Amino acid sequence: MTAARLALTLTLLALVGCGGRGAEAPASRTAVLYGDSLSWEAGTNNMHCPRYSACHTETFQEFASAHGNLSLVVRAFPGAAPCDWLKRLPGDLVTYKPDVVMLQTEGDNTTPCMDDPATGSPYPIASAGVYAKYRSDLDSFFGAATATGAKMIVVPPIATNDRRFSEQAVALGRIVTREAARFPGTTTTTQPGSAVTDNGSFTFAKRCLVGETAGNGCRNGLIAVREPTGLHFCPAGLRFPSGCPVYSSGAFRFAKSTVDALISASKDP
Repeated sequence: MTAARLALTLTLLALVGCGGRGAEAPASRTAVLYGDSLSWEAGTNNMHCPRYSACHTETFQEFASAHGNLSLVVRAFPGAAPCDWLKRLPGDLVTYKPDVVMLQTEGDNTTPCMDDPATGSPYPIASAGVYAKYRSDLDSFFGAATATGAKMIVVPPIATNDRRFSEQAVALGRIVTREAARFPGTTTTTQPGSAVTDNGSFTFAKRCLVGETAGNGCRNGLIAVREPTGLHFCPAGLRFPSGCPVYSSGAFRFAKSTVDALISASKDP
C-alpha cells in the first residue's frame, strides 16, 4: 500500500469512528432503573450538594448523560423492595417502553408489602418467609419486564458488616441468580457491588481513585466507601431526605459501576 493510499484509508477510518459522513448513529436506548437506598444515594446526592461544595456530584444521570443515546429513568427510594416497584412497573413499561430494565435490591423488609399476612409484621431478615417472598416477587418482576422484549438486569444484595444481613445477602444473591436463569434475557451483575467491596467481602475503605484527594477524605491511599453503620455509602451517615453533606466515594463508585453495567447490557445483541 502506497503512503498516499494509507493516509486516505486512515482518514476514512477516522471519519467513521468520529461520526463523520457515512457513520451510523448509535441506536437510541431507554432504560428504567429501580432500586432502594443504595440507588437513592447514588442517584440523588447531587441534588443536595451546595454549589462548589465537596459533595460528590456524579450520579446515575450524570454518568448516563455521557452516553447521548441513553435515556435513563430512575425509580429509587430508601427501604423499597421489589414488591414496591411491581406496582409501578406496568405503567412504566407502557409509558417508556424500555429496552433495558434494571433492578437493584439490598433485601429490605421495611415497607408494608413486605409484611407477612399471617402476622401483620415484616418477614424477618434471613428467614424462610423473606426468601419465599423475594423469590415470588422477582419472578413476577422478571416475567413482566421480559414479556415486553426488554432485557432485564439485576444487581443482587452486597455485603454489609451486619452478620444476619450479610447472611441474607448471600442467600438472596443465589436466589436472584437462580430465578434470573428462568427468564431469557435476564442477567445478574456483581459489578456495582464489587466497586464498593473487597472482592465481594465487606470493607469500610478502598484505595483512593485517581483524582480523590485529602479534601475528599483520602488518607494514606485509602478512602471510606461505607458509612459507620456499614450499610450505606455516605461517610457522615445517610441523611434522608437531605442526602450526604460530604464527598461520598462509595456513592460515586456505585453509580458509575451501575451505569457501566447498564450500558454493557444495552449493547448486548
